[in-house]
Amino acid sequence: MKIRATLSSLCLVTFLLTASGCGSSDATAPVTGIVTLDGNPVFPARVTFTPKAQGGSTDAGVASSASTEPDGSYSIDAAQIGENIVGVMVLPTDEDSEEAEDNERPPVAGKPEKSMYTVESGGSRIDIRLTTPPAPGGKGRRRGDDEDD
Repeated sequence: MKIRATLSSLCLVTFLLTASGCGSSDATAPVTGIVTLDGNPVFPARVTFTPKAQGGSTDAGVASSASTEPDGSYSIDAAQIGENIVGVMVLPTDEDSEEAEDNERPPVAGKPEKSMYTVESGGSRIDIRLTTPPAPGGKGRRRGDDEDD
């Protein structure tokens, strides 16, 4: 009788741990937010969440990504819970053509306020703030700007 109770308890604990996702690196949650560059919405861009490998493991999990909307918002349905390295890639637009005025071109890149974010089990709102880094030898210049303005 005592063995049956112990086995039943062990089965119940195993079921509860499995059902709660304990020990699973595949647990995911939704993430939403807004990407801004110097306070302005970033569009079009691709936001990618890449799970950070834990404890010397080389298996970090599967990355997830989404495109931004015109207001800079993004929504990822299933980002891996835990620490993620977040990257933003600004995508080319029609305005990036040679005929575009310099003041219409988006900056080539932005430096993130931070690159590591934590996705919580119930879902997370993560706003990503980018700033334009100053160009070498000049303040606030962008690649492609002419030196002889």
